[in-house]
Amino acid sequence: DECAIPMVRRFHSPSNGNGLFWHSFDVAPIHVIYILTEHDFCRSSIQYLWLENDLSSVNRSRTP
Repeated sequence: DECAIPMVRRFHSPSNGNGLFWHSFDVAPIHVIYILTEHDFCRSSIQYLWLENDLSSVNRSRTP
């Protein structure tokens, strides 16, 4: 998506998830998730399935 080029060049995105449009990372005891509501978010969508997997794999001893 060429509309996102300025954002990609200015900000680093983690490589998990889609990278640019949805991803997650930990900051101290907080698990931060970025999702894009303009992308498909129905229960069978790639983004939704990624989110379910991401949330189920969070280390709850580090990020309660």
